Amino acid sequence: MTIHNANGRTRVIGQERDNIEIFVEKRARGATVEVANELLDEIEVLCDELTGGLEVEVNAPSSWKRHGSANLLVHVPRDLGVAVIAANGRVGMEGLRSSAHARSSNGPVTISDIIGDVEVFTSNAKVSCSVTCGRLKARSSNSKILVEQHS
Repeated sequence: MTIHNANGRTRVIGQERDNIEIFVEKRARGATVEVANELLDEIEVLCDELTGGLEVEVNAPSSWKRHGSANLLVHVPRDLGVAVIAANGRVGMEGLRSSAHARSSNGPVTISDIIGDVEVFTSNAKVSCSVTCGRLKARSSNSKILVEQHS
């Protein structure tokens, strides 16, 4: 599964389940309530089933920069491999028993309770990894990398 979120928080939780559940919280600001509501209507979460799995993408108008966001809470089966690509927002992943990949340009990444290979890259924020088991690759261009209880 791959998740693309340009602006907003993305949290992925692995659970004992056989389906995927996505909760979306859209936020928008505008000069008027009407303008903000128009922006909310234009922010979409698109899901596409590909051969290799599910792709989720937050699609928003080019005019939304700094005026809107979509926060995602995604519940997935524990054994599903997940990749999150975020431009501007916090990324959290927990409870997976498979690979976890996270890339964020401008938001912290927190990884916890993962058994599987983990790759984390961020440009301008902290990386925190705790209670992980497997190959771990973490990189931050401009901040700290914290690793606790890795085996």
